[in-house]
Parts: sequence; C-alpha cells; structure tokens
Amino acid sequence: MIKKKYLFLLSFLFIHNVFSQGTGQGELALEFRQFKDDGNVTTEDSAISVFSRLENKYEGESWKYVFRGFARVDKEDTDRSLMSIEDAYLKMYLNENQTFAFSAGYKIFNWSTTEAFHPADSINSRNYDTNLENLEKLGEPAIEFQMELENFHWTLFYFPRFERPFYPGDQSRLGLGADLDKPIILEGSELEREQWVPQYGTRFGFTIFDFDLAFHAIDHIDRNFPILGTHQYTTLLGQTFPNDLNKLLNAPVPYYFRSREYGFTSQGIFGPFLLKIEGAIRDFKESDPIYTLLGLRQITDHQEWAVGLEYSFTHDYGGETFLILEGNSVFGTNEETRAELSVFQRDAFFAVRHAINDVMGKELMFGFFNDLERSHEHLYTFSYTQRLTNEWKIKGGIRIYDAPQKGPVPQGLEAYDEDHHGYLTLTRYF
Repeated sequence: MIKKKYLFLLSFLFIHNVFSQGTGQGELALEFRQFKDDGNVTTEDSAISVFSRLENKYEGESWKYVFRGFARVDKEDTDRSLMSIEDAYLKMYLNENQTFAFSAGYKIFNWSTTEAFHPADSINSRNYDTNLENLEKLGEPAIEFQMELENFHWTLFYFPRFERPFYPGDQSRLGLGADLDKPIILEGSELEREQWVPQYGTRFGFTIFDFDLAFHAIDHIDRNFPILGTHQYTTLLGQTFPNDLNKLLNAPVPYYFRSREYGFTSQGIFGPFLLKIEGAIRDFKESDPIYTLLGLRQITDHQEWAVGLEYSFTHDYGGETFLILEGNSVFGTNEETRAELSVFQRDAFFAVRHAINDVMGKELMFGFFNDLERSHEHLYTFSYTQRLTNEWKIKGGIRIYDAPQKGPVPQGLEAYDEDHHGYLTLTRYF
C-alpha cells in the first residue's frame, strides 16, 4: 500500500510539472459514519475517514491529458483505506476537426442512464464499501479508438488488465464478516491469478428524435457477478466437501468469469416524462463449478433490464421537485439463482428529489427500494446536501436496511439487515 501511495503522488507531481499549462483542482473531505450498535465487538460501528481527490487536465489543439485520483484513510476501520487512480489517460486527435481520436490510460466509464439500477454499466471494478445502488468506481486501463460526429459516436476498446474490486474487511458492517481472498479468474477449467488478461469491445451511439441510444458488445471478465467459494473440494460417495472449511468460512475466494455481453441504453422525452431504458444480455463462458456455502454453483447466463420514468415540476418560488420510479429485473434464471446473482434481482425504486435552487444549492432526496419477488426486503435512504460557502459543502443522510434473514445463508439485502447508519461529509474544494 505504501508503494502505491508513493507511485500515486509521484505520478501526479510528474504530470503537473511536465504539463504545467494544465488546470488543477481538488477536494478534501472529512467523512463520518455511525452504524446502529449490533452488539458485536469484532465489527466497527463507527468510521472516521479523510478523503482527498486531485485532478489535473489540459487540452490543446491536437491532444489532451486528464489525471484524477482519490485516496481515503479511515481511522477506525483500516481495511476501508483505499487509494485509486480514476482517470489518467492521454488522448490524441488524429485529424484537424477532432473526428477521430486515440487514447490510452486509466479511465472511468459511465454507461448507465438510470438512477439506482445499472445493468449496462459493466466496465469498471467497484468499491463495495459504499452505497449499493451507486458503488464507487475504480479506474480501468483501456486503449481506445474513437470516431465522434455531431449525432453519432463509435469506439473500439481494448482492456488489457482486470482491476480487482475493493472489498470491505471482516470488521466492516457492510462486509460479509470475512476477509475475502484475492480474486481468481476462472475460464473453463483454467484458473488465472494474474490480472493481465485480454478484453475488448465496441460501443456506438446516436440521437434520433428526442432519444439518445447506445449499444455495446464486449468480451471481458465480468466484474459484477462473482461466486464466493472455493475450487478446492472433494466428492466422495455422492457428497461434496470443501478441503478447507475454515478458509471457506473466513476467507472465501471471489471467482470471476469471462462473459460476452451485449448491452443497450436509451433516454429521452416521452410525453411529460423522461424515459430511461437499459439492459444487458450476458453469455458466460462455461466453467467448472465452485463450492459455496449453498453447495456447488456455476455462473449462469442471463439478461438484466431496467426501466425508469422521471417527472419534474417547478414551484412558484423557483424550487424543483423530481419524482423517480424505476424497476430492475434479471431474466433467464429461476428465483433462487436470481437471488444469488444480484441484490436487486427484481426490485422497484421510488424517489423524490427536491432542489430548492437557492444560492446554497440545497437539495433533499428520499428513496425507497422494495424487492418485488422476495418478501420483506426494503432499503430506505434519505440525504440532504448544501453548500456552506463557495468552497465548502456538507452532505448528510440516513440509510435503513430492513431485510430479516429467511434461510440458512443470507441473500440479497439480508446480508445488510439492521446495518442502519447515518453519515455526514464535510468537503472543502480547492
């Protein structure tokens, strides 16, 4: 971790000094998080962290560079400390009108259109110690060739490396009570512990009438659907047993699989509503089964689709209220498999966002998640945000998880039941 910190800082200083014409900005935040006491002395109910982000960028006539990264150091839960490069790439324009371009480096990709569910947003690995509906993204190295016209864009991608997701430790209330082992890629019967694996894809989009449409096809190691368990097990007299039960319980391995994914996103005006649709069809490479706490499991082909409607209206005093309704569902599997694949395997989300639109940018938001298939699985969220000055901003909120465990192994939101917490973030921009 220390070496990574030095590399991160040296890289930023190098870029800033070499490209001194670039513009820089950043933020520094104090983050507080307090959970409801669970009566377990091995978990941390409080979190106090310092978060910082640095950004530097420059754009000339024929090229531009972007550098952005963040670091978080937590005083109470050291497993939560993290440093990540988000964007660090160089982009070269190949013609005078900048229609064609080539870029290489780390990048954050945002392919989603919906507020809470993101079936088509598949590229970046995530930090799982953040909000389930909007997990913090980690940069992924990519090489891109782009063509961009007024109402059409097309990109070819090559992703040379599988960036490991960041998992909460065994002390975290948002974890699984275990320190997960390093991820392993399983392709067929072959295990790959290295992160350098070839992945590629293409994406194109266009505007028609009042809708923005985009399609993608990628062959990659899917970051969103790991199986936690072990490939080291024994079958005897028709029964299967893990070779090391203690490791399975306390340090299971996340296994990731290669997938061919075909995705779609769309958003546009539909009468008085903003209509959003996105989805993905995932065809996984058939691989050996993994032994889990639920028995032998294999990754399953499936589709996932989300649809959302947003309606807004303005108040006489200038404020604006947004009503949001979204649904998400996994298709092509049975109910049991859906629950193992995703927390939001068949859920609805309703939210109200109210922007006061004053000089301090005050905004309130209430959100409610309800599982439409599994009984008694709810998530309630409330947040309030405003600027204090031009440089200072404050955000606070509450999250309530109501999902009692119904079987021998928690599934979906059950893993977060009673992990209610409040949070407060004070940010200084510079």
